Amino acid sequence: MINHSISFIVIGRNEGFKITKCMESILYTVDINQISDYEILYIDSKSTDDTLTRVQEFESVKVFNISGTTNAAIARNIGALESKKDILFFIDGDMEIIPETLQLLYTPAKGLINDFVSGDFEDYFYDNTDNLIGFKKRHNLKHDTYQITTGGLFLITKNLWNGIGGMKNKFKKSQDFDLGLRLSKKGHKLLRIKEVLAKHHTISYNRNDRLWSDVLKGNFLYTKPLLYRENIFNRFIFQYLAREVTMFFFILSLFVSINLKNPMYLVLYLLLVLIKLLYKRKKVKGNFWSLYARYIIFDVGTFLGFFLFWPKSNKELDYVQLKVAEKQK
Repeated sequence: MINHSISFIVIGRNEGFKITKCMESILYTVDINQISDYEILYIDSKSTDDTLTRVQEFESVKVFNISGTTNAAIARNIGALESKKDILFFIDGDMEIIPETLQLLYTPAKGLINDFVSGDFEDYFYDNTDNLIGFKKRHNLKHDTYQITTGGLFLITKNLWNGIGGMKNKFKKSQDFDLGLRLSKKGHKLLRIKEVLAKHHTISYNRNDRLWSDVLKGNFLYTKPLLYRENIFNRFIFQYLAREVTMFFFILSLFVSINLKNPMYLVLYLLLVLIKLLYKRKKVKGNFWSLYARYIIFDVGTFLGFFLFWPKSNKELDYVQLKVAEKQK
């Protein structure tokens, strides 16, 4: 009889109280599910608050700190490299695991129900002073489903992870989307069960300041043009491209305007963006014209970035181990 083992790999930066909740939930999950062969690894991306102090209070956690370039892909690759178990459970440091759900996905006797699995999320939204302002389910599934996307919370066999080469660390953002696309191409879609696997403590993804931060930092260049170009020969990428109606209309309007030497055709594109924003107005909060400008920047930036944005891969994983687990499993 084969007994399986599991590595809980947590990544984070400046998580504060959330990392304590995360670690406590993992230990509670291990206890409830009677998991004996496990390890907990935490990979930090140069936190400047008390996150590392909090993590090192947990005796059974191995702690690593990235000394070189940081991003989520690099952190997860380090965690996988340092792991000793055959199942990898990737968790963001702002999440709390629901112990009852894990047993639907993994048991020591049988391993994973699928080589690549996850569950639903409950997003708990906070303001800038860490006051809870609301929550909702991320996917709100009625039944289990296979998906091409992942997120920061998933379980995967180490063999499958190594076989696909882990995450591409050139992706500062959307490395999980890229992983899901590459695995789907190989015939390994994510099985997402309808039950909630984690509580996710975060700020709203649709807050205007967060959306503009993505623009100013150039994060959307990883989410859109780089993701599209890296997976251009992957048939599943067309599920993403099908949403880029205004971007393709911008390209069409641009070429027609250049060909006919009449910039007025671009006005049709601007009108289409306006209609798109009016349609999404209830989902996205913030100044109307600020959001309008952001949509245009995304469309133009995605088109130009597809040809001009070429970030380099960080081949070296520079990190140090700050703490070994005092209670090895």
